[in-house]
Formats: sequence, C-alpha cells, structure tokens
Amino acid sequence: MNKKLIAIGIAGAFAGASPAVMAGAMGPVKVSGFVDSVFQMSGSGCDNAANSIGYNLSTYSNEVASSACNTGTDVDGVAANSAERKFSTNGEIDFITTNNDVTARIDLDVDGGASAEQAVISWMANDSLTVNIGRMNSGVGFEKEDAPDLYQITHGLIYQTLEDQTSANTGNNVDGVVLAFNAGPAMVNVGLLNDLQGANEENSFMLQVGGSPVDGLDLNIALVTQADNTANNASSAENVIDAYATYGMDNWFVNLEILSLSNDANSFPEGGWGLTGHMDFGNGFGATLRYDVITYNDTGAGASVDDDQATTVAGTWAANDSLSFNLEINSLDIGGTSDKANEVLAEAIGVF
Repeated sequence: MNKKLIAIGIAGAFAGASPAVMAGAMGPVKVSGFVDSVFQMSGSGCDNAANSIGYNLSTYSNEVASSACNTGTDVDGVAANSAERKFSTNGEIDFITTNNDVTARIDLDVDGGASAEQAVISWMANDSLTVNIGRMNSGVGFEKEDAPDLYQITHGLIYQTLEDQTSANTGNNVDGVVLAFNAGPAMVNVGLLNDLQGANEENSFMLQVGGSPVDGLDLNIALVTQADNTANNASSAENVIDAYATYGMDNWFVNLEILSLSNDANSFPEGGWGLTGHMDFGNGFGATLRYDVITYNDTGAGASVDDDQATTVAGTWAANDSLSFNLEINSLDIGGTSDKANEVLAEAIGVF
C-alpha cells in the first residue's frame, strides 16, 4: 500500500534518514523528523468532551486544543471558541543508530517541551526473530501515530479509543518486550507489556498477526489483554481486539477496521467499526473519506448511550518529498449527549 507521498517511513525503514550528525559507541546516529502545523479555520461544539458516562474519547482533533462548548469569550466579553482561528504547531525528532544486529532509536515529541514517544532497543537475533525492548508504537490499529503517516489531519474514533486504553503513555504506545517473528508470508508479534492502564502488579499480553495473502490485500488482527475493570481500574476496557483489512492498488485503497472491547458494563464502549478510502490522483494530489463509529453496551440496567459517529473528508497535496498541505472537514456526534462538532482544518507538514 502507498502511504502519503511525503511519509518518511521511519517505522523500520532507516535508509531515508538524513546524514549522520554525531557518533557514539554504536556508530553513526541518523536524524529525521517532521514539523506539523495545524490551523483551525472554523469549529464549534464540544469535540473534546466526554460522553454522558465520562468515558473520554480524548481530543478528536488530536493536533489542536479545542474549545469546551464555546465557553471562552472574545475581547468584548462575547462567547467565543477558544481554538478557532488559531495555529497549533508541534514536531518530532528521531534518532536512530545501528551496530551489527542491534538498533537503538529515540523519537522525541516536541510540543512546548520534549517527551519520548519511542525509546526502544531492537536486536535482530536471526533472520526470523527481532527482539524489541523499551517504549514503542504498539502497532495496534490501522491508523499510525505521526502526522506524515496519516491520510488526513485528525485521528479517528477507533485510534482515539485505543489511545485512551494506553493511558500510561502518550499516543498509542506501550512499554515492554515485543518479539517479532518473520513467519514467511505472515508477521507475528508477541509482547509482554506494562498494563495499558498502568495497574500495579499487572501486565498486558499482546499478540498480533498480519500478512498479505493475495496481491493488494493486507490483513491484521491484534489482541491486547488488560487487568479487570474494577472500582480502582474503572477505565479498563479489559481485553482489546482490533482487526482490519485493506485492499487497494497503486493509487487507491479501502480499509475496514473492527474494534471489540470485552468490558460488558452498561453504557461502556463495546467496540466500533470504521471505513476509510483514499485515492491518489497523481501530481501529489489525494483525497480521503473516513467514517467511524463507537458503540456502547446496553444491558437494560440504565439509560442507553447512542453511538459516537464521525465523518471526515480530506484533501492532500504533496508539493515535494519534504512538504505537504492538507485540508479537512470533519463532523463528530458524541452519543448520549447534545455534543456535536464541525471543524475545518488546514495543515502543513515538513519532513527532514
């Protein structure tokens, strides 16, 4: 599958990194990264509000700080949206070094400070096994974390729900040990991790299987366990299963993703589904349409919660290998509340 034309492919492809700028015990350090600037042209509503049971879907527009139902005021004291017509800029610097069969990498998110998105040691034990130790992108779910790897500006509801379950880290990232097996036509990842919600004396187990059984079709399924949902661990969705299938050719793809959460408490999210399509028109131009839904348990023990629904339309233009521009219109309806959001966003991404 073709990713966005300017994607730097840093999740395992090191050849595109910039020249070495420093040296250490392991050898030359390659540096890459990106700058991501988003302008919220217009927007309304509570698009970072929790639903009626307080299960926070995080910020739908992950790259911008959205208003809370327009409770801000303008210079004249009139109600105003605190995010509209504002720029939000962040970036990332990635350091990678390799010596023989060992690679170390640190990805630093820069947004008014610096935090480690990834800090991982990878040891290629043999041609069929790589051992990854540290903090790393989980790889669970279709959407990637970084702006250059997205087909639109915002993350979808499924990604945000998965991110909420990795509350101990920023993004959809995990701490632990992941064994990556190259099993011929399939890739199998087995991980022992810190509990996703950070529960004491608990661990999460991860199993991922992915592959391309036929040309143009990519399949992936992942299971991540968690400690039980109790009064002291009330945000845990317990076991998480995510599966997606992507089919496409050189200039287009369609992706179907299904999420299942095992916590069966009334009005707690039970899962969701999403459909994404992308077309590359050539000369750097592309378009994306995404629709995703989060559904809730309804045991009859109380008021039911309607589905969360989001629709996103985006246009992209890659000026060259280092610069792209995106325009997005999205609409979000948080089930069980009157919270709705409609946004128009513009973005510029520069990679190095």
